[in-house]
Amino acid sequence: MKSRPMKFDFKYGAVLILAVFCNSLLAQDSTPISDEGTVESTNCDNGLIITDSNADDGNYLPGETYEITACINTLVGDSVQIVILPPINQNDTTHVWDVDGNSTLLIYAGEGTDGELLGAFNSITDPDGVYLNTIVPCVTFVWESGEFSSGEGFIAEINCLQELQPFNVSVFIEPPFGLSTDTFPDIGPDENVITFCFGDTLNFTANPTFPLSDATGDGYEQLLEESTFTWEMGNGDIFEGVGLNQLTYGYPDPGGYFATLTVTDIMGQEQTYDAYLLMAPRPIFSNIVFGDTLCLGDTTIITGGILFPDTVGVSPSISAVQPNYDFTDSRFLPDGNGEEYQTTIEIEGYLDDPVISGPGDLVNVCLNMEHSYLGDLEAWLTCPNGQTALLFDGFGGEGGYPGEGFGGGGTFLGDANDDGSDDEGIGFDYCFSDDGDLSTMEDEFIAGNTVEVNSFPPGGDAMIEGTYLPAENFETSFDGCPLNGDWTITIRDNIGIDNGYIFNWGMEFGPDFELDTIYYSPDIVDAYWLEDDDIVFNSDTSITIVPSNQGNNAFTFVVEDSFGCIHDTTFFVYVRPLPVLNDRTACDRMDQLFPSNSPQGGIYGVVSTPDDNSALTFSEVGPLGQVDISITENDLYGVYQVEYTEQICGVDSMVAEYTETVNIDFRPYPQIEPPFFEDSVLCGGANITLDAGPQEENSQNFVIDWSRDGSTFNASDLSVSVDQSGLFVLTIFEPACPDSVVSDTTFIDAINVDFEGDTICGLVPTIKAVEVIPESIGGMWSAEDEGIIFSQPNAIVTDIIAPAFGDYEITYTDVRCPNDAVTRIFKWYEQPDLTIIPQNPVFCFEKDSLTLTAVLEGAGNDTYFWELTSVNPGVITPPVDFDFDQFQQFPPESFEPIESYIATVTTFDEFGRCPEPGRDTLVFTPLACTYNIPNVITPNGDGLNDLFAIQFIEFFPNASLSIYNRWGQEVFESSVFNEYQEQNDGWDPDDLPGGVYFYELKLPTIDRIETGEITIITQGGSEQ
Repeated sequence: MKSRPMKFDFKYGAVLILAVFCNSLLAQDSTPISDEGTVESTNCDNGLIITDSNADDGNYLPGETYEITACINTLVGDSVQIVILPPINQNDTTHVWDVDGNSTLLIYAGEGTDGELLGAFNSITDPDGVYLNTIVPCVTFVWESGEFSSGEGFIAEINCLQELQPFNVSVFIEPPFGLSTDTFPDIGPDENVITFCFGDTLNFTANPTFPLSDATGDGYEQLLEESTFTWEMGNGDIFEGVGLNQLTYGYPDPGGYFATLTVTDIMGQEQTYDAYLLMAPRPIFSNIVFGDTLCLGDTTIITGGILFPDTVGVSPSISAVQPNYDFTDSRFLPDGNGEEYQTTIEIEGYLDDPVISGPGDLVNVCLNMEHSYLGDLEAWLTCPNGQTALLFDGFGGEGGYPGEGFGGGGTFLGDANDDGSDDEGIGFDYCFSDDGDLSTMEDEFIAGNTVEVNSFPPGGDAMIEGTYLPAENFETSFDGCPLNGDWTITIRDNIGIDNGYIFNWGMEFGPDFELDTIYYSPDIVDAYWLEDDDIVFNSDTSITIVPSNQGNNAFTFVVEDSFGCIHDTTFFVYVRPLPVLNDRTACDRMDQLFPSNSPQGGIYGVVSTPDDNSALTFSEVGPLGQVDISITENDLYGVYQVEYTEQICGVDSMVAEYTETVNIDFRPYPQIEPPFFEDSVLCGGANITLDAGPQEENSQNFVIDWSRDGSTFNASDLSVSVDQSGLFVLTIFEPACPDSVVSDTTFIDAINVDFEGDTICGLVPTIKAVEVIPESIGGMWSAEDEGIIFSQPNAIVTDIIAPAFGDYEITYTDVRCPNDAVTRIFKWYEQPDLTIIPQNPVFCFEKDSLTLTAVLEGAGNDTYFWELTSVNPGVITPPVDFDFDQFQQFPPESFEPIESYIATVTTFDEFGRCPEPGRDTLVFTPLACTYNIPNVITPNGDGLNDLFAIQFIEFFPNASLSIYNRWGQEVFESSVFNEYQEQNDGWDPDDLPGGVYFYELKLPTIDRIETGEITIITQGGSEQ
């Protein structure tokens, strides 16, 4: 997983302080570790540089194993130092430290690997680099890169440890805040004290000076750009960086802070700058007294200024400097196999160096962490004197902590990233307390108290967040432990592959331990009121005001303290609002008035009434001015105007604005004059008038609703005319009076008999239903023609059967309205039937026109649709214009001879009611009637007139031909000469002698026999 960028200062127990050599060392030749063997330097003026193999264009390769020894031979009384640093910035090419977690650089003191192992390092376990020193002149590097590993590698610098050079640090802060004129007894006179105001942003600039930088020629160069600046802000926020000599910061919380800047040069020399940063607390304004409830136009005095030496109405506040300790830390937990990782926080600032001695002294320890294998891990907490308490032991065997664990297997801590990379997951908060809500992690694991996590596939099950009991009790384990000092969490990874993170952790101690606290209080040096038009007199110490607005009137008092900070507070003088009485609608003859803003009531009077004879009665005036009002039966409904004067500001103070006038609109309740309406029957389209009856005066605001069967059809009239059946409901109410609703109903039968006439194709019975509204209770079907038959003459639905085609009048009569029968016309007609004539047309395609006629029987619509297709799909039908009439003519040569065609004609009935149209189909075949028989052939082989061939014989199927000589002897015969000629191009007389021959040609398609002579002329000209 990649390390998370943090702003906190990390203090790891296993990491040594880092340093680098002077720049002159970097000019030396470097030796790749792949050269192996031994490299030497003659004295301390010439350092050595060892790099990785650089075998892959500057990177190392996977699977490398090398060993090299570096010696400084004339080392006398000095120490050898080894420094490996990551680049200081993006332009730094002289430092390299990029070794992945599967590779290791081991460093031994002495020649070979028999000496002391100074450490095993990579960029994951030691991201800030390596700094070591030893008193022996030689050190040995052993390099092992993992399978599939690669990286930029390292540059290791070996030289004699040089003496550190002191330097000075000053800090300039903008804006130029400075020392207060106040004195602070708890802060020494030589301390730096900076005062500022809440919300100020402080711009710090550190200016280190290096008087001994390379002063003798044997020293080293000290540069601001290569120095490390660590800003500890006193509230847990720490900012660190190389060259970070400027910082902009604003404190989010009020109070004072002891801040420290530490500057470390490239060799590890440190200088510090400390300052107390005191934020001005807000003064106390609670002693200002004034009249805060007035009427419009009243005057009051507010006193809040300064009468030296005392401040009237306002006093300074006391604030405290926050204790300077850090309760948080972070740690990457790379994959290990028996590796222990530690993270430490330093606790300081508790008075009298207290120790843990009872329950609740250590309230809890909380870690935000993730790891992909609980079965790898043991975790314990160590107090400053070395006492320990086990938090949990998920390892199933003997690990680093005494005893065997519970074997947590592949259960996660947090939402871990288990894809095999170093990428971080999402931490869960795991707390441990003697008062934990959960049992120990072992017990909760056995109980299966886990939650599914899957932010990083494939995911898994993680122990739930919460507060667990520690595996070893805090009260017993840490009895006698000091609070002040280094507290360390140790995580031991006992099995390879998995990794994780501690993102932060912290501790909470009991409230009875007292912190070493510094208090301060700035003096108040000035005070004044902001200008306001309602201030009629201002003497600094007090103001006389006449507020001009109802409600709260704001007046702002401003105080300046000795830090130069401005504080203000706003005082609100309340002016009683004017009384409010809104115009009202009174229901029927009684109502109540509830004036607003009248805490002690007031006086009512009548201004006007609808007429001179009407009066308004007031009774039971309440303490807040509420009153019952009413009119009698002799008083008119309408608008009454009432005047109300508020008691405190209107009657007692005689302020005219505190009188309110209101209109009260007395409205009557609606009524429906009884009796309402009798249920009625309406025949033949008759109507009836429904009327609510007369109403009281001032009733024009009524809401009126006439509905029929639940649907509104009139919302404006008190009287309506209706001619339909249904349940009619009249509802009237005054919208301002919810209890004024009146309603009545009536049921009307408006008899409506209806059915449609019909047109019927064919002499078939038709089923007819009559619609009667309301539903028929009885009726009768009838017809003038006695031949009409009704299957159910007294039912709503009946079959109607006609004796013949024609029009008939059909009547239905409802028993409730015998004089309002309904008659409709029914028509029965014959379905169209078509016949094409001639039915067997015989015609010669070369010379005859074909005319087809559609003969209609029944009721057509005078439109005929002709269609012509060939029986053989491969034959194209002739293009013909169809005229949609009964006659269709085809001119000569419209068809192919001896092909069969299908002619179809269709028509529809004139009413469109017949299920099938009239249609007829005719199949016919055009005849060929023209042919040519030769009378002379010359079979001499010249290709001209060599064969006896009859022109157009192919159009005469089954044509037979016989050839005879002069003695009647048959010399040739073919029963299908049309096919013979097609195959042989004609009859070849072969070796027949020339002369006259006779033929007989039979044409069955046209029922004809042709006979005649044919002369065969040979080369010799002889005849038979």
